[in-house]
Amino acid sequence: TAAWATSGQGSADGQQ
Repeated sequence: TAAWATSGQGSADGQQ
């Protein structure tokens, strides 16, 4: 899931 996207941490940070 794209939980990192709603987290607002940034694509590179969240995807890893």
